[in-house]
Amino acid sequence: MKNAYWNNIFTHWGKEESENVTITKKIPIFANLNHNELEEVSKLLHDRGYKPDEYVFKRHAPGEGMFIIHSGIVNIIVGEASGNSQVLAELSNGDFFGEMALLEDEVRSAAALAKDHSKLLGFFRPDLEALIEVNPSLGKEVAFDRYLGLSMHFLMNATVHVNSPFLVMPEALVCLARTR
Repeated sequence: MKNAYWNNIFTHWGKEESENVTITKKIPIFANLNHNELEEVSKLLHDRGYKPDEYVFKRHAPGEGMFIIHSGIVNIIVGEASGNSQVLAELSNGDFFGEMALLEDEVRSAAALAKDHSKLLGFFRPDLEALIEVNPSLGKEVAFDRYLGLSMHFLMNATVHVNSPFLVMPEALVCLARTR
């Protein structure tokens, strides 16, 4: 006769964590999620492959979501249109970029260019919106943590602009904050 108690305890015994969960749990906006929540979020990630010198996105393109680097190298650059290209950051395995696009409906302020063969995981605004609809508490936690991360990043930087969009909490997040 099977014992349900012991069956439940050993349900995940010996199961390996998926690569996407391993990578995702290291990203600050997902760091506070439990294993089941990480599994749910990882199902929403989109695999994308890029060749060397292929754009992930160009400057002024619509911001659609964030990317997590599974493998490869991606440069964040400005000035490519004028020929005065400047690398702002070189990112590699486990790094992420473009996360501001999850909450802001703005164009990209820089371009992202694969430096070598790169595998990225995309998490896009429609995925976050679907998550909020299907699992409101999880979706709100991800969105709220994203907003707090942006706020802390903004507050930690010395250059403060009075008209910065970071100083005004988007109305959708005010509602989220009230329900937490």
